[in-house]
Amino acid sequence: MKRISLCVIVFAVMCLIATMVSAEEYDLASYLALVERNNPDLLMLYKDIELAKTGVTQARSVFFPSVGVQGGYNRNFIDRKQSMAVASMPGGGPLVFQDVRTNYDNELTLGIGVNQVLFNPGMLSNYNKAKLSQAIREQSHEAAREAILCAAKKLYVRAQLALMVVEIRESSENLSLEQYQRIERRYQVGSAIEMDLLSAEVDWRSKTDAAMEARKNAELVLLAFRNLAGIPHSESITLSHEYSDLPEIPEPVNFGNILANRADYRTLLLAKDLTDIERKAARNAFFPELSASFSYALGGMGNGSSLVGDYDFSSAALGINVRIPIVAGGARLARVKAAQLVMEKNYHCNVSKRNRH
Repeated sequence: MKRISLCVIVFAVMCLIATMVSAEEYDLASYLALVERNNPDLLMLYKDIELAKTGVTQARSVFFPSVGVQGGYNRNFIDRKQSMAVASMPGGGPLVFQDVRTNYDNELTLGIGVNQVLFNPGMLSNYNKAKLSQAIREQSHEAAREAILCAAKKLYVRAQLALMVVEIRESSENLSLEQYQRIERRYQVGSAIEMDLLSAEVDWRSKTDAAMEARKNAELVLLAFRNLAGIPHSESITLSHEYSDLPEIPEPVNFGNILANRADYRTLLLAKDLTDIERKAARNAFFPELSASFSYALGGMGNGSSLVGDYDFSSAALGINVRIPIVAGGARLARVKAAQLVMEKNYHCNVSKRNRH
């Protein structure tokens, strides 16, 4: 009975080990999905998109008023007194002084302030620039995704070919070894000459070196295969994709449509629009800025159970502020010139991009 239990335990452990070391199967679709989910470059670009979205939120926030509230309460436990003239003697005699209390038991203050920019050409430029920056990062992410997935497809095929080469080389090595052992037995009984034995040994050794080289190349390809998709190096993999049908040859397309569908070219066009916004933003530095503010303060002091009943100093104010730029030492003109140069540079870059294709 103990022997049967021991055999059951050993069998269970062997099954568990076999399950742990079993190879993971990847077809082309599952591998591409894994690359898109785990590739560190794509994850980094995705974080850039999230950062661009926060930039859009920050740029949009200036269109809304900013509101602040502040309040405070003080309780005085010691009276502060000051000697003050309270009367004078009849006929213009000396003043009569008396210690008078100068503070209250309770001091309460509450204030609210509202600020709103009414006119600032730079606000709209900054918002449009933030939106375009988000679009550029999204197109950059798409271009990188397409390039990485294309590299993943090539790497998948290279890995399959490398494993097939290993299989072929190992099969050839085994055949050469069997041939060498067969001639060796014939040589021992005198039915083969030494030249045949040496030739078979050389062939076997060369096939062994070729198999080792194929295994090394396959390990290098599988290393890149794992790194691209974030697969652990300790995990065994099996490539199960089969190529039963050849893909159809695509129909010829217009050159303009090709560029329009390329994410990297769309990024260049968006960059051109971004430089145009930069140029407009530089010109906006010459315009004035108009803002309004409103503040209301509720304040009072009192004694005993009264908080604000004895003395009230509430106030309300509405203000209009205008800022007119006059002289900036040439910085605004230099900014406009720099934006114009960047715009011309991007134009030549787009022309060069089209000529290369």
